[in-house]
Amino acid sequence: MEQYKFKARTLERLFQRKILKNKRFQTVKGKINYVLEYDSKRVVFQTENKESLLMISRSKLRQAISYIYFKRTAVRKEMEQFSKYSSALFGILFKIFEKICKVQTLKSGLLRLTLKGTRFFFSGLCRAPKDMEMVRKEGGQFVLLSYFNLRKQPSERWLNQLSGLHCLVDSGAYSFFKQKLKSKKHEQLTMFDESKQVLESYAAFINEHKHRTEIVGFINLDVVGDPQKTKENYRYLLEHTQANIIPVWQVSDTYDELENLVNRDPNLLCIGGLVPLLQSNQKSVVQEILQKVFSICKNTPVHGLGIANELITKFPFHSVDSIAWLSARKDGSRKVYAESAKRENAPSDWSTTDILQDNIRYLSTLEYSYV
Repeated sequence: MEQYKFKARTLERLFQRKILKNKRFQTVKGKINYVLEYDSKRVVFQTENKESLLMISRSKLRQAISYIYFKRTAVRKEMEQFSKYSSALFGILFKIFEKICKVQTLKSGLLRLTLKGTRFFFSGLCRAPKDMEMVRKEGGQFVLLSYFNLRKQPSERWLNQLSGLHCLVDSGAYSFFKQKLKSKKHEQLTMFDESKQVLESYAAFINEHKHRTEIVGFINLDVVGDPQKTKENYRYLLEHTQANIIPVWQVSDTYDELENLVNRDPNLLCIGGLVPLLQSNQKSVVQEILQKVFSICKNTPVHGLGIANELITKFPFHSVDSIAWLSARKDGSRKVYAESAKRENAPSDWSTTDILQDNIRYLSTLEYSYV
């Protein structure tokens, strides 16, 4: 995306000015590389062992910076697409982002660089192309769309509406559950009727769209109240799609299962089931859960499903999604975001559209809030 390319150029030039003074940089593990040349096209350097000269092109360096800005988390191995000297490149990126990132060692031994801040995915847009346009015009870039709704639309329609945006696809499990309740065909109140037909249909949808650059990932088809089925669905989707399937841990599950998911080193892990607790005013319970979650997920980026309140700034969420930005229209709540994601009354002369636009602008800046 253009803004990430612009930011990449700015950071790379700043790094050039610094490195021309110091003439050296370190890998994440502390090995020194000596910079011999940094001209308009390349960075030429030599390891502390004074082996042969190595080179990384500036264009590839900028691509790597832009890649980090867009993905916000990456392991060293991913840098191989930009340079065969991935360790040195990873060290440069760490130096460039050192004030706004953290580097962690995964269970596998790989190094992960993750930017601070929280990316917000705007949800509630599957049937509202005008809202999607509003998100785009007010600076939003990422949306969450539900397979439950997308499966009923021609692909060309929703893909065209996504123009200029990127999306995370949710399985729509909760919507399927509510649909089953309305039909009164099932007595068992699980979050999702775990029919093989729906699972296979979701897998087929993923295979059809997994190569689309607009889509950043697909959330697993989770089943609240049935951790075993949730795990089976995750394994099935991984095996039958080879796509970026994002696992989900429900708060009704065990912390042992959360640790099992973390041990697989996912690039993102969704935490679900918090919204009902928040709606029933159990905020203290939610905070206790999240304290435990983040003590386990120290090296794992966490996505909070349905989170859009001050919890965003109290806990280091990598990303979140919510329809709360639409509350002024949905329930008449005239609230706008203030400092630390707390919500306060909007000015009396603001229209509903004014409130929505202000919410979009605030939530879109969360990923640039690095404290």
